[in-house]
Amino acid sequence: MRNAITALILMAVVVIGCHRAQSVSQADTVTPAGVSYAGGDGSSLVQAVVIKGATESSGVHAEYVWIAQRYPGYRRGTQSLRASDGKEYDVLEFTTASGERKRVYFDITDFFGKL
Repeated sequence: MRNAITALILMAVVVIGCHRAQSVSQADTVTPAGVSYAGGDGSSLVQAVVIKGATESSGVHAEYVWIAQRYPGYRRGTQSLRASDGKEYDVLEFTTASGERKRVYFDITDFFGKL
């Protein structure tokens, strides 16, 4: 039951996030208070960007901040959830300002399912 509720909350955050304007505001490039990044460059599960010190809502926001800081002018694509080896991951796909399609893996184990 808890996993179902968590999945519904995450889905709502994704849907709300997808309806936001495509332009990136200044607030979208500032890492939420108490949140930090570790791990790799996000190019694979092994190199996933680890989100630390976040809640579910600030963690999802932190993912988009990480992308905005590295890929100014990007356009959002899809967001999906993936589990592997006891860890939870968000996989975000987007298009860079120059038109290149990218995929970034975020390890969200630290905050996923913890309301």
